[in-house]
Amino acid sequence: METIIKRIGGIPLVAKGMGTHSYMLAAETNMMYPYGMIAETSMKNAFRMNAFRMSLNFLSSTYEGLHSHLKACFDYFSLFPREFWLDKETLIQLWMAHDLIRIEQSRAMEEIGAQYFDDLISGTSFFRDTERDDDGNIIRCKLHDLVYDLSLLVRDEEHHLLVVKDESENTPSIPTLQEKNILRTLFHFGKLEAPRNFFSQFLLLRAIDFSSSNITKLPNSVGKLKHLRFLNMSCTYIKKLPKSICNLHSLQTLKLSFSLLVELPTDLWKLLSLRHLEIECTHMDYMPNGMGRLRSIRNLSEFIIGGENACSITELGDLNLLQGSLIISNLNRLTTKDEAMQANLNNKDHLTSLILDCKKHFCFKRMNGKKNFEHLYRQSTDSEASNENEVSMVEDVFQGIQPHENLRRLEIWNYVGCNFPIWLVASLSNLVSLELVKCDKVEHLPSLGKLRSLKYLRISEMSNVKYMGREFYGEGEVRGFLKLERFTLEKMSSLEDWDLQVLEGEMALLRELRLQDCPRLKALPESEIPLLRELVLKDCPRLNALPCLPNTLWSLHVCNCTLIAWNPCIPMLHSLVLKCKEWRLPLLPNLPKLVELKIMLSPELTSLPQGLGQLKDLQRLTIHFCPKVKSLPHELQQLVALQELSITACPLLTKRCQRQRGEDWAKIAHISHVEIDLE
Repeated sequence: METIIKRIGGIPLVAKGMGTHSYMLAAETNMMYPYGMIAETSMKNAFRMNAFRMSLNFLSSTYEGLHSHLKACFDYFSLFPREFWLDKETLIQLWMAHDLIRIEQSRAMEEIGAQYFDDLISGTSFFRDTERDDDGNIIRCKLHDLVYDLSLLVRDEEHHLLVVKDESENTPSIPTLQEKNILRTLFHFGKLEAPRNFFSQFLLLRAIDFSSSNITKLPNSVGKLKHLRFLNMSCTYIKKLPKSICNLHSLQTLKLSFSLLVELPTDLWKLLSLRHLEIECTHMDYMPNGMGRLRSIRNLSEFIIGGENACSITELGDLNLLQGSLIISNLNRLTTKDEAMQANLNNKDHLTSLILDCKKHFCFKRMNGKKNFEHLYRQSTDSEASNENEVSMVEDVFQGIQPHENLRRLEIWNYVGCNFPIWLVASLSNLVSLELVKCDKVEHLPSLGKLRSLKYLRISEMSNVKYMGREFYGEGEVRGFLKLERFTLEKMSSLEDWDLQVLEGEMALLRELRLQDCPRLKALPESEIPLLRELVLKDCPRLNALPCLPNTLWSLHVCNCTLIAWNPCIPMLHSLVLKCKEWRLPLLPNLPKLVELKIMLSPELTSLPQGLGQLKDLQRLTIHFCPKVKSLPHELQQLVALQELSITACPLLTKRCQRQRGEDWAKIAHISHVEIDLE
């Protein structure tokens, strides 16, 4: 059965086609065919026996049942490579560029396009994989292989779509395309060299995607593309855009994020049709004057407050249609509360996510380790001394930058005030996610427990916070993190004490707790967190006790916390990860339901922990980079449920566990799947 599901890609309609085919085959031969034979015979000879053809017919019938506007949007999927992750927002922007979205007076094109996307997702079985955001909304998807084949079959050639890929894939190269003056869409994946007059032959282009290519310069001839509505230059080596780009009066979407861009053209304000400008994580340190004239903009990923003769915060206040996510960088360049209030964030009720940074914002987790930005990220997080006047000024500015109460996600970076603004706790009743990072002057955390909707909290690199007391939970009717599900506390170099008393009902929904790099923290709250499922403790060398662990705890990760005294029993623990810089690990507690154990990155460890023999349900054991561990304990022979053993970067164990010959082989010979270095 698993073989069949894998071969048909898990598509219900294809399964129906295969079932029909096998039924017809059995009727013709008066024989019942087992699953394996269907998988090997029917699938291997699919085209000869018409099985795939029948499957495509079933898929085609679903396609034919779509409304005409959804058919046109589906046809566009064939433009992308097979196995490509389709980004929801990008798809909608491309549909807009090709007039595939029906205009309605009362709804924005983006909203209608989102409805089209959701209809295709919910009304068909076309999509194999999906990725969701924290709210459960699908943001990316992949087509099933057979569905991709269908998209190629039904593609309307009148769209004049063309994809230029890498030279190794035997697709048309750039020089051979210059006769294609009817081209509407140009995607490029791979190496690209665009000559000066490159675009002169493609005057009807509506969409260009050169993202992740090695292009360094966009030809001036791009300014001749009067019909161009979508231009994606993200993740490229582009440093400047040609001035002629300001002639593209139909341009709706301009993507430049994660490029080497250092500035935008001074006349960018002329692009009055622009609705989406994505510029986060570039090398830009200011924006040109006139941004406030772009009144059609709905998505502006970053607003960089400039210095003299650059765009002022007032122009952000003029962009009343902004929605989704916004980063505001260089807030340290503002000087007064009144100046900050001109951003008019309090009236931008469609903004759902906001990052406020006193420096140029570079979030390393969003950059995915891109080398071109590592030094800029380090610069953006380097601490600088602040005088009393600057501290007071920043506090004043943040009081004036107050966002709308509809805001759902907020991050504050590099804040140099001593106290957070009042609105952080008093006004954001709909906030579900909060991150406070590198706020070095803050000594006392505000009463974040009063945020009634908060589900995720991350506090990081706040070097002056020494104590988290009762005020952290809040007082009154709304207190104690009523909806908090995930809490991360990391890189708190001065934190020593966390109030040990958690009152009944506080943190009642907390499922994931992560503490990392808190070198002075000695203890956690003693009260039980009733629904806790995942606990991660890393690099907290003075931590001497675990909290009272509930029966719900499923996963425990302990790294370099050698003073911890274990609970005598953790009854429902399923997964345990241990890492240690010391020479030994403590005696394991009673873990009757443990299925997976990983002992990793422990260079001084000389022996595995005692108590392994009691892990009767253990199925998977991983030992990685424990170079001084000399041998395996005899207890392993008692683990009859153990099915998988992996030993890597452990040279002494590798030698002793050689198949049939090693001194420890007899201890692990009963395990069905053994992976050892060099085998």
